Amino acid sequence: MKSMMRRPSQFRPVGRPKKVEP
Repeated sequence: MKSMMRRPSQFRPVGRPKKVEP
């Protein structure tokens, strides 16, 4: 559960998407 909240940018760009893959 913690590992999922660590980098939610993959499927949840909150505010600033750090790792967004088109």
